[in-house]
Amino acid sequence: YSSEIKETTQDIQTTPEKIRWTWRKNFKDAEIRNLVMAWNGSRLLFSVREKNEKKGADSGGDVIIGLEYTGKEIKDWRVEGKIRNLLLNGSGKGLLVELEDGRLLFYSDWESDEKPLIMENAGAGATLSPNGKFIGVVRDSSKKNSVQVLSSKGDLIQDYTEGTGEASKSPEKTTLKWQRISFPFIENEKRFLRISDDGRLFLNDGDKLLWKANVEGSPIAVSSSILEGGILMVSISGEKEGIYFFNEKGELTGSAPLKGSASSLSCSNIGNICTAYGNSPKGQHISIYTPDGKNIGSYDVEEHADIDSKVFAADKGNVIVAGIKDKGGWSIQALDSKGVPVWYAPIEGGLRDFSVSWNGKRIAVITEDGKVIFFQIGDESKQDSK
Repeated sequence: YSSEIKETTQDIQTTPEKIRWTWRKNFKDAEIRNLVMAWNGSRLLFSVREKNEKKGADSGGDVIIGLEYTGKEIKDWRVEGKIRNLLLNGSGKGLLVELEDGRLLFYSDWESDEKPLIMENAGAGATLSPNGKFIGVVRDSSKKNSVQVLSSKGDLIQDYTEGTGEASKSPEKTTLKWQRISFPFIENEKRFLRISDDGRLFLNDGDKLLWKANVEGSPIAVSSSILEGGILMVSISGEKEGIYFFNEKGELTGSAPLKGSASSLSCSNIGNICTAYGNSPKGQHISIYTPDGKNIGSYDVEEHADIDSKVFAADKGNVIVAGIKDKGGWSIQALDSKGVPVWYAPIEGGLRDFSVSWNGKRIAVITEDGKVIFFQIGDESKQDSK
């Protein structure tokens, strides 16, 4: 592939704060995927899959590119395989690479020259804890379905096979099929949430089961307030479809009707605001809630999007950032906590993915036609750069 970078100062929209495109990077003969960003927006990574003109020819493994927020390239390297997903810890140093063949590659510091830890046949999905100390893996095969917690060195810490949520040595015979695992809280990073495909939730602190709950449906998405508040948010499809809110004690604090597929959920870091993006044949819906399930704002577009987009609750819940398709074109839109539009940035070339810094001031976008775009809100000198 080849690429070129172009710096711009194009104003997006007149607002109280200066909003401008900072740079864009164009890639030729390549597909851009798997965008991730450090919490402070200082680093971003994405994968590049080369397009080979010879039909049926293999272009080799995918390439990972890491950039500074200024657009300066830090590093690029090729991996042996096709990348399914990239996961970055909060500092932007620890990187987990999930390959399509099931292998995992973990870099404790991707900017260094260290070789990755390779875990073979990892299975159906993986996640990384906020500080990168733990790796969660869902293993699913004809012989075994389990959830495992590994250390950042690849050591097995916990193994939960089919059962009622107890460790694998439990004599219980009831079968659960695990769908996902997450590490919802940064303060208690040993705590992890397991979710079965029929909507049963288990929160552990290490090997101790703290609580379990049952929302009786198929989980679609999950989010949490990572810093404060202890809020867990889960969207469920089925007879009792909806969005459910739990506190860190496992108590149901509220629920709300499901509007659209609710494919993306986000809680603010301090747990005061949660939001959901839904996409249905009737259009796209962004709903904003308090942790007790009260709907305090919304934004609706009467146009079905061809892909499900995402939503982020940023800046202590003061700003909601979402990807929206309207009148045939994509844009990144910012809303206040009531759902009132604050600013928007049209995206030419089709939206593939985007990522937002915790304060909502830095936004990176990858497009369907092979561009990486970066823009920021406010004075650059007042933002974290490290």
